[in-house]
Amino acid sequence: MTSNRVHKKTFTQEESRVRALYPDLFLKTFGKLSNPDEATEADVQKKFRKIRRRLHDEVSARSAQLQTTDKKAPRGRRNSAEEALRNDLRRNVYILMRDLDGLKWWRHVENLVQRKSPGKRARSITAKRYADVLHYILRDDETGNVLLPSPAIGEISNQLAYAHRHDVPFPFLNGFLSEVHFEKAAQKERANEWESWHPSSRASAKEKPAKLPKDSGKRASPSSQPSRLLRTPSKRDK
Repeated sequence: MTSNRVHKKTFTQEESRVRALYPDLFLKTFGKLSNPDEATEADVQKKFRKIRRRLHDEVSARSAQLQTTDKKAPRGRRNSAEEALRNDLRRNVYILMRDLDGLKWWRHVENLVQRKSPGKRARSITAKRYADVLHYILRDDETGNVLLPSPAIGEISNQLAYAHRHDVPFPFLNGFLSEVHFEKAAQKERANEWESWHPSSRASAKEKPAKLPKDSGKRASPSSQPSRLLRTPSKRDK
């Protein structure tokens, strides 16, 4: 009972905080239209540009502040302020993309954010969309400079795409990625893998053919395989 209250409280605080910063990032308020299906491309792009400006300005200001601080993280690691910035960026872009997906408005912004030379780090369509949106948000209009390097954007895009197809609620986004491990989540997205608890994981496990013995050219029968290969691994197996 206590944990349910904690989860509900966390969700409320998170929702209130993001709503205060970006009120247009939610389905009910994105366009404030009586019928989202009637939204024109011009309407959606106008709202989208407004949201993009808010996100860009916040990331730019916080990045500039980070450069003036003297606190340096150990080599190969980011300090807590930089990690918090990336976590907030992940969550806000995730909310934005989930709303665009839910409203079926991606078609209205695709031409706006699509890059002429898409990167190769994002393999799936969803990951490529996240990469396009991140580049669009983080690119400076005047200089053309991007606030994050392309490898970092590629990693974040794959992480968000992995959470997206697992339908992770946004308050639990960073917790989910942290539990999976951020780098591993990106790797799993590129490899088209699923978490063991997801129905798609069990479905794909059933479709995998039995392995061939090294000393035979014939396909092994399922009964000859160890039983642990014929079922979805449980938490006890790990």
